[in-house]
Amino acid sequence: MDPKQFLKEANKMGFRHVVRELLFKMIKSDNPVGLSLFRDRTCLRVRTCFRDRTCLRVRTCFRDRTCLRVRTCFRDRTCFRVRTCFRDRTCLRVGTCFRDRTCLRVRTCLRDRTYLRVSTCFRVRTCL
Repeated sequence: MDPKQFLKEANKMGFRHVVRELLFKMIKSDNPVGLSLFRDRTCLRVRTCFRDRTCLRVRTCFRDRTCLRVRTCFRDRTCFRVRTCFRDRTCLRVGTCFRDRTCLRVRTCLRDRTYLRVSTCFRVRTCL
């Protein structure tokens, strides 16, 4: 999947919906690398690589599924990371690295969402 298309779909449908779609794709794929589910069903860890060498790592924890961590790496070494925490979903962190080493970072915190940090950098040596 094209990284820009992935981000477009993520913004369009919401992060969780995109993750569900990717998980469905992983389950249907012929070569899932790893899938572990604990007995109490509180933690789900997924690591899979597709034929196009696209890798997806997902970790969900807690019974109420309040914590979601996603890391997706594409064949062109671009990365997409999402982290949401807390029951009221007040904290959202998004990190995106493209092949041209451009960065997009978004961080929102606090229940009233008064804290918002957005930084964009271009052609830097390190991303996240």
